[in-house]
Amino acid sequence: VCLSSTSILSKEESPSRYERDLASRLAAAEEQVLSECGKLGVDCAILRPTMIYGRGLDRNVSRAVKFIEKFGFYPAAVHADGLRQPVHADDLAAAAMAILDSDKAVRGIYDVGGQEVLPYDEMIGRLFDLLGRSRRIVRIPMLALLAGALGRITRRPEITGAMVKRMGE
Repeated sequence: VCLSSTSILSKEESPSRYERDLASRLAAAEEQVLSECGKLGVDCAILRPTMIYGRGLDRNVSRAVKFIEKFGFYPAAVHADGLRQPVHADDLAAAAMAILDSDKAVRGIYDVGGQEVLPYDEMIGRLFDLLGRSRRIVRIPMLALLAGALGRITRRPEITGAMVKRMGE
């Protein structure tokens, strides 16, 4: 059982070179794992989670929580209503263990989402709720342009305008 990411699908056509490269590297790694398992005659299941959260180690939800804790608000695109299906790390681990414990061969690639589908802004709103804070999502026109500039200035290629645009996808 291997973990990958649905970023292979969501970022393959991104305007961001960094994101396209990430999707390409993930796809190449999946192909290599499947090829090697095929040569060895080993069953292989690749799980592609959407947005993992829990344990504070993720790069999405935990970063949003830290931002909210530090600044008391969360910046969002004007249309931050794209759907997300975050999956808890424990649920992902349970899915992997279920495959390993199965008496039947489980092969292939599986997109794995959490139990609930949420609009992006509702997902962020629930983080405020969990922190016991009033929801303060600040809609910023041209946030994608600002994020792209910030990513270049700070030399953090993962901060992109494309990332902001996906809030509405």
